[in-house]
Amino acid sequence: MDVLNCQSFQIDKFKIPAFRLNEGEIVTLNLWNGGHFFDLERKLISIYSGEKSVKQVITSKQLIFDEHIRLSRWTEFFYPLTVERYLRKYAEPIEIHLSIFPDDRLKPKTRISHLAGNPRRFLSIYASLSKCKGLIFDLVGVDPQGALDLYQIVEDFVTSKNGYAILLNNFDEMKDRCVKHYNIEVLNE
Repeated sequence: MDVLNCQSFQIDKFKIPAFRLNEGEIVTLNLWNGGHFFDLERKLISIYSGEKSVKQVITSKQLIFDEHIRLSRWTEFFYPLTVERYLRKYAEPIEIHLSIFPDDRLKPKTRISHLAGNPRRFLSIYASLSKCKGLIFDLVGVDPQGALDLYQIVEDFVTSKNGYAILLNNFDEMKDRCVKHYNIEVLNE
């Protein structure tokens, strides 16, 4: 069943390709690297998550964006956010949280501010996947091995839980791992 049906359309100077996203699949959209990445990513997230309506995109099921963990310096000083508190606040169910992470440094009392990019992304990905079967995610802030690990976590979830995901990527490294890989075209004006 189609979760998302996207006809080709244009955002600013970028041509978004036509594609279909079904349950049990991951679609990779390559936005290419550059100053346009975050602006284009935000626009695509608002369209694919249903916040902004575009007639060329039809969604039948919910997709949510995996927000990066952002900390308030003021709050962190007085009441630091720990792995356990983060998971209680943003994910469900608490009993199985730590069993899915390949990193044994993730302990319940570990402060989020002490974690590097990869473990932080593992936490935010898990919190998003615990809420919804549909995910929009990127690999910003992780190293190459972390990108492969994150992709593997999402891929395992998608295949085992009949989920679905869109990876907004700025490099070609996932091209061989993903069955549905599309490049966003830059139009010359």
